[in-house]
Amino acid sequence: MVRVGALSLLLVLPVSFSGLSGASDETKTLRGSGFPFEDRSSGSPATNIVECKGRRGDGALVNAVIQASEEGAEIKVFGTCVIEQPVILKQGRTYSGVNPSSSRFVQAKAADLKHLLVSEGFVNNWSYTGRAVVLRDFGVDGNNDSNSSLTNGVVVRAWGSTITNLRVQNLSGDGIVISNESEDGTLLETSQVNGIVSEVRVYNVGGVGVHIVDGGNSVTDWAIINNWIGGAKRAGMKLENSAGSIVEGNHIYDSGGPAIVVARAFGSSISGNYIEISEKDFQSSVAVGIEVSVQSGMGSTVIGNRLINGVEGQRAGCSFFRFIQTPGLGAVVFSANLIQSVVRSECVGVVAHGGLGELMLYSSGNAFLGLKGAILDFGDVSVVGGE
Repeated sequence: MVRVGALSLLLVLPVSFSGLSGASDETKTLRGSGFPFEDRSSGSPATNIVECKGRRGDGALVNAVIQASEEGAEIKVFGTCVIEQPVILKQGRTYSGVNPSSSRFVQAKAADLKHLLVSEGFVNNWSYTGRAVVLRDFGVDGNNDSNSSLTNGVVVRAWGSTITNLRVQNLSGDGIVISNESEDGTLLETSQVNGIVSEVRVYNVGGVGVHIVDGGNSVTDWAIINNWIGGAKRAGMKLENSAGSIVEGNHIYDSGGPAIVVARAFGSSISGNYIEISEKDFQSSVAVGIEVSVQSGMGSTVIGNRLINGVEGQRAGCSFFRFIQTPGLGAVVFSANLIQSVVRSECVGVVAHGGLGELMLYSSGNAFLGLKGAILDFGDVSVVGGE
């Protein structure tokens, strides 16, 4: 059914798209066990102070303090730590600094590390998630001009974790990774849910700014909120499994691909994000704003996002929003979004098409300003309007 009136639509569409990279048609399942809830700290563990020297060898110093700490302890870093080895994050601890300028982890010249800060469960290839960690108030610098390997900044493999007030920059790989897979590809047999990434700044990374990696079905129900991501060359953020997750209030600009990729949407919320589109967004992407693949079952919401485009003469076939249905019947509420081009744009406002499933898109109150041609493209169903 199509009802056109103030761009208010209910569409049931056949879809023929196999899904985004990393997506599957597996529906999120509920789990009530499988991760360790108990507090294993003894009494009130002390705060462990690390005073870095600003020279090669600081990585070994930090790791020695972490290894000697009790579960539940806080490891607090002062100064610039020049790390020649990855910092291994033991589970159930808080890792903090003074602020992202005063407390920093910087990759040593020619260290060529795969990861700078990484969960012990990732490097030890556990089949279960680690206990929660807290990362806050420090900076991470990949020093990519002085290193040649592909380096990720922070890799977390622990449920219920909090990552906040970090500045992560100058990396050839991803900025922040929340991973189901371990270093050798071992998948979790438990859930890895209920974490948050907030108030983080990610700049100048060769991969994805914030990346949820989930080739199985474990990393769900995360909140990615109020972050700033600039100059991520593959995508601003990518959730390979977004079931139950919230992507809200993020400011993303100068991405080399889509600003936000949300795969396997199932009870997901994408709202209030601000995306500035520049020439860099068109380097490797057709969808330059928000791309969503939808699972069958519980619906998702895409509400109140703002996409501002300042690029003229984009390549053919580009779109600002793209919805893709995996097999089955999926539903999305698409409302109160703003797409504004300050130059005349050839990109389509919203695209959804395919043929392997059915997508119900409930659309109302969206504004499309400055678009040159089609506002909506739904395959066999097309609504074309002006500004």
